[in-house]
Amino acid sequence: MPLAPCPDPSRPAPAQRRHHPGTVAAGGTAPAMAAPSAPSAASAQQAPSSPQAPPQAAQNPFGPKVYVFDPSMPVAQIQATVDSIAAQQVDDEMGTKRYSLLFKPGTYGTAAEPLIVQVGYSTEVAGLGAAPTDVTINGHVDVYNRCLTADNCIALDNFWRSLSNLTINVTGLEGCRSSANFWAASQASPMRRVNITGGNLSLMDYCTAGPQYASGGFIADSKTGAMINGSQQQYLVGDSSIGSWSNGVWNQVFSGVSGAPADSFPNPPYTTLAKTPISREKPYLTVDPAGTSC
Repeated sequence: MPLAPCPDPSRPAPAQRRHHPGTVAAGGTAPAMAAPSAPSAASAQQAPSSPQAPPQAAQNPFGPKVYVFDPSMPVAQIQATVDSIAAQQVDDEMGTKRYSLLFKPGTYGTAAEPLIVQVGYSTEVAGLGAAPTDVTINGHVDVYNRCLTADNCIALDNFWRSLSNLTINVTGLEGCRSSANFWAASQASPMRRVNITGGNLSLMDYCTAGPQYASGGFIADSKTGAMINGSQQQYLVGDSSIGSWSNGVWNQVFSGVSGAPADSFPNPPYTTLAKTPISREKPYLTVDPAGTSC
């Protein structure tokens, strides 16, 4: 299928850079990289323990590992699909499966029935709108620590997953898990063009046993409230708006970020640049309002 350029859309986050949207047919297309998915409210701590093949109904003509969700689908159907993928991928560090979970423009989940997506290895979660506000998930899109033993819960090897181009209105779950949207991931787990509303964004999972270590990540062109960096050893945030930032271990870099802490390296280890001189962003996929290629 030939690619046709889309208009360069405006984005809600301040100080954003020029992007180059790709194209996607009404059914979606397979990105080069993927990442996992979600637990239900009843299984919020970790993914289901018995991996099963994801339901076939949510698949599309672009292959068995690409799932394109439509807001007309029942939340329970989407939840069952993302739960089954999470059950496969949360501990499958060296596996060969790759998943893309793509959301057409619209709203998914409600306060009464939130959509809870847990993202494991080699899974991509992405919205297909022209702007991050075109896709809203009322619920969570979370990455939790892996508890290798009962007293060794870490995010140090939570690699190879991504989140992009959508809004998460944080709601649902109980107790500690309700306190934030968790992205306790380390390297090769970028977050781009993500809008967090209704709650905090935590880059560490403080709801499990320790030591809760995490080892670095990347956020760009996003808008959040309070950010709990916690045990992240190093982090890069670019061209975004954040409400606040807590803690830093070795090196935290902010480039063109509204709300970033003042430059203070090495104590605290914050390096803050007023603007990003030049950058080139990763392309992203979109569908137009009619569900056709753009």
